Amino acid sequence: MSLVSGISVVELFDALNDSAQEYILMRNNVNELPDQLETGKDIDILIRWVERDQFFATLDKLGYRNLHHPHYENVFLYGVKKYEFFQNPENGIIVDVHFDLACRSLNAGEWIPLDQEIQLSAWENRQLVQYGRMSAWMLGNEDLFVALIVRSVFDKKEFRIEYTAEIRRLLPLIQRDQVLEKLYLVFFKFAPLLLQMVEVGDFDHIVATYMTYSDY
Repeated sequence: MSLVSGISVVELFDALNDSAQEYILMRNNVNELPDQLETGKDIDILIRWVERDQFFATLDKLGYRNLHHPHYENVFLYGVKKYEFFQNPENGIIVDVHFDLACRSLNAGEWIPLDQEIQLSAWENRQLVQYGRMSAWMLGNEDLFVALIVRSVFDKKEFRIEYTAEIRRLLPLIQRDQVLEKLYLVFFKFAPLLLQMVEVGDFDHIVATYMTYSDY
């Protein structure tokens, strides 16, 4: 397994933190950043659409170049902006830039935004987290917890081990009522059962149970 330079990852986030740019590192499962990021695996970063030029200029100064995004031809609905891909040819780091918290629909895999309340909460409750010698602005615990569940159900259609490990880590740190309220915005009446299944660790049956759930 080939890894990108941890020093280069730290330099990227140092530059972002030193700039006036607000951003959110969308996830760092099993603390793969800064030192365990596999070559070819991207770093997902959320920024505001109105600040994209400033963010792109920061990446340009660091030697990153815009690439064709693998999802560019996908269908993006309800105002979701297409993602942007940047790579530094010297160190191989890839940055996947998002402008919305979104997920794939269960219809034809179109990208649709999460509820506006969750979008606002992401920025209002972001937190600065220290990962060894690297610090990064992350989603707050409740928003990250919900985002990992949403990604597992809609995008991955399974709960991969790195996702379940992060969800288990967050479980004692979240405010249950806040999480349940946000899960309702995505899963509606399935939300209480979903949270119960997560709490008892029944990850293997969540997706199938949700797909067949009809008590709306």
